[in-house]
Amino acid sequence: MAGNESKRVDFAGLVIGLILFLLLIRALSGLGEGLEQKFGIDTTFFSETFQTTRALSAETPLNTKIKNTLGAELWSKPGGGELQREIRAGKRGEVVGGPVLILGELWFEVKYEDGVSGWVSEDDIRIDIARDRKTLKENTPLGTKIKSIALTQVRDRPGGRVISKQESDALGTVIGGPSYSFGKRWWRVRYGNGDAGWILESELEIDTTADVKAIKENTPLGVRVQITETASILSHPIYGTIIGEQLAGVEGVIIGGPVAVEGKRFWEVEFKDGVIGFVSEDALERKTPVVNLIILVGTTFSTISTIVSLILLAGIIYVVVRLYKVNAKEYEMFGPLSVLPHDGEEGKNPRWEKVVDYAESSSPHEWRLAILEGDVLLNELVTKIGYHGENLGEKLKGIEQSDFLTLNQAWEAHKIRNVIAHEGSDYILTQRETRRVIDLYRQVFAEFHII
Repeated sequence: MAGNESKRVDFAGLVIGLILFLLLIRALSGLGEGLEQKFGIDTTFFSETFQTTRALSAETPLNTKIKNTLGAELWSKPGGGELQREIRAGKRGEVVGGPVLILGELWFEVKYEDGVSGWVSEDDIRIDIARDRKTLKENTPLGTKIKSIALTQVRDRPGGRVISKQESDALGTVIGGPSYSFGKRWWRVRYGNGDAGWILESELEIDTTADVKAIKENTPLGVRVQITETASILSHPIYGTIIGEQLAGVEGVIIGGPVAVEGKRFWEVEFKDGVIGFVSEDALERKTPVVNLIILVGTTFSTISTIVSLILLAGIIYVVVRLYKVNAKEYEMFGPLSVLPHDGEEGKNPRWEKVVDYAESSSPHEWRLAILEGDVLLNELVTKIGYHGENLGEKLKGIEQSDFLTLNQAWEAHKIRNVIAHEGSDYILTQRETRRVIDLYRQVFAEFHII
């Protein structure tokens, strides 16, 4: 009897272990974007090992790489029309139109690698993560690190005269675009050897290894950075003076910017030694943990990583089963554990709370931070609801008042932010004015229920 009971416990432990392992894998695969954005960790290993696809949504941009997870029906228009053909499972393509919502279901126009195109239901396709991470899209931010995928012609303008050529795998940075010519999309790129010009998008891909360390136009305030080469520190990038230098490897935190000057961007950085000033984006990179090196090794030695993963899988199952037994024994001896109190408040937006804290502090520097961070949140909101442009001002110009009731408040707050960003410490900002501007942001965010 005791033997049968032991077998039941072992079997139950094994089942629980497998369930927990699957949940762990799911969690790891979903952490990729957050880890990449916050800490600058290259999550290629996680996304390609634990999760190869993810669902499309209403925010999925054009050029997203997809593949069929099931056999799909290709239609002449969204929701039906004429059946073009049936597409086999595993076939790859990219989104070229949509989405269109029909009876609660999203439809996307897809062009497959063999040139066939048509409309497909969201249920039949998934984003191909490994390919999509390397794909430039309309909303790709300036500052993105790229590499040429073939012998590349560098032109003086989109579709214009060839001024130089770059070999395959040449590395560069996106500094302008996108621009359209002859129905194709072009990007302005500066390469490592100093050459700069317009490149056809189909000749480029994102360098995922270098890109996670890149400082881009959409990099949020508060990101930890380090100097990549000896850099001059400016009191202000437009009319300021050089206030010192920082050597390669010196760390700091981004507290303001970006400010664009003659095609270059500058960020206000507070360094560990207390120095605060503006630094060229070219001399900065994200400060990435040692974990990044481990992950990069894993992506390079895929065979080794697969073997290690299998060993870890066996180890995790064994440990989970043992823990289950220990917990069962503890439960018998001590009873259930008490539940810790939850001190969070439902509905709070922690980033907005930080903005409010800055506004209510006694520091003029933090008053500026409150408005700059509020504008970052506004830019993210406007982008999420479907408006695009090179900057927030262009996005706001494309919005109709009837679709955005607090548009005037958004404009007024954004204009104050621009004055602060451009004039820096020369602009006299009072706490009363800070509170007034923050209240403008609050009205906007309340309309869209993000606070």
